[in-house]
Amino acid sequence: LSCDTPDCAVRWAVVAPFTVDDRVHGALVACAPRESAVLVRAAGEVARWVSVQLELADLDQSRTRLIEAEIKALRA
Repeated sequence: LSCDTPDCAVRWAVVAPFTVDDRVHGALVACAPRESAVLVRAAGEVARWVSVQLELADLDQSRTRLIEAEIKALRA
């Protein structure tokens, strides 16, 4: 990243996508003054964790819809 300030804290960035079922739902952007393998790994791990949480939320919504459909079917 270009920055004209000598002590700029934003000279390098890593972007890690949040994916569910091979679709990108967002991304984590982490900025730093210089390259860092630790930051790359941490961003990747956090993005994976968020992706799992998004997938769990989708599964919970699907489960709720299934239960509601079963209740409607039983009432019919």
